Amino acid sequence: MAILFGTTGDGTTLPVLVDQFGNLLAKGIPGDEGQPGPPGPPGGAFALPPDPIDGDVLGWENGQLVWIAGTPLPSGTYGPFIYSDIEDTLTVPQDVSLLINGQQLIMTDNQGSPISVLVETSEITNVNGNVLSFPDNTNFDLFYEGEVVQPGVGILNISGSSNPPTITVNGGSWKGSDGSGDQGDGRYVPDQEWSSYFNAPGDPAAPATSAFNGDNQTYMFPLNNGTAMWQPPETIPFTSLKIQIGSNGGGAFVNGIDITSLLVSTVNVFTETDLAPLGISSPLESIGVIKVTSGTGSWLYFVEVNGGELIDSSIPGIAGATKISKNESGTGSVQVATGNIISLSTNNRQWIDDYYVTSLEQ
Repeated sequence: MAILFGTTGDGTTLPVLVDQFGNLLAKGIPGDEGQPGPPGPPGGAFALPPDPIDGDVLGWENGQLVWIAGTPLPSGTYGPFIYSDIEDTLTVPQDVSLLINGQQLIMTDNQGSPISVLVETSEITNVNGNVLSFPDNTNFDLFYEGEVVQPGVGILNISGSSNPPTITVNGGSWKGSDGSGDQGDGRYVPDQEWSSYFNAPGDPAAPATSAFNGDNQTYMFPLNNGTAMWQPPETIPFTSLKIQIGSNGGGAFVNGIDITSLLVSTVNVFTETDLAPLGISSPLESIGVIKVTSGTGSWLYFVEVNGGELIDSSIPGIAGATKISKNESGTGSVQVATGNIISLSTNNRQWIDDYYVTSLEQ
């Protein structure tokens, strides 16, 4: 350090402290605060960008205000996009010039994870042959003629502007809210191959399938003496339960609890109310019937849970679909990427607006 002498504006000479390079080390006393400046001009109104998504923040990009995803997008992920089926393009807020021709693209969330979106119409109101009527044309624009909507069943015609809006198919199983179409047999759903859950075979004249075929006059009677236990792999919760068991001297079990006291006649129907005093409650776990001799025992007619009978899935009769639905997940490849627009060369036409597009590594 050293001391040099400097001269102020009024000619006064004063010592000042500097380092070995001549840089000032001591500072003067702060002066008085200056006068406030004049007020600025009034602010003006300006328009915000359209179509924000929950979590977006307002930002500045490419010389303009834009909505930016609230969390940073991973490298190679762009969006949310707007898809043009006519132009085969995806328009995003970001610059996409780093994408190369032929690069594979998939539809994702904002973290780059592949995503599939359920697309469905409103409920079918009427089924008239192969013509399905709807209360409105919700999502009609996301289906196309020739599209497969059930196994072996495709769309022949889409009429979203008719009254009522209709879609014509070439078959399938459909259910209208007015009672038309395939109303089904009132079975419990989802159905399974319930008869396969017995641990012992039934008599050839009264096989296990006879208890789960929708015909309440047929029954399962064990082939061999002893207990035949029916036990599905997963328990079945119930608010209402009805079981019909026949007996001429054999016992029976529900959920492992002896219910022989309820078998007071050849044909016995009992409900959850009858079972409750014996300590049996939801869920349904198992049913057992007992063969004593070749002509004596108990047998199972049917089981009904929450108003729906347990019927084997191999037996036709389940209600038709109440909507046309599908899962969509866009895929394609880059033809050219310029500015914020991606032109697609291959395209499965399943892009859903306001999701994100992610490029796969090449």
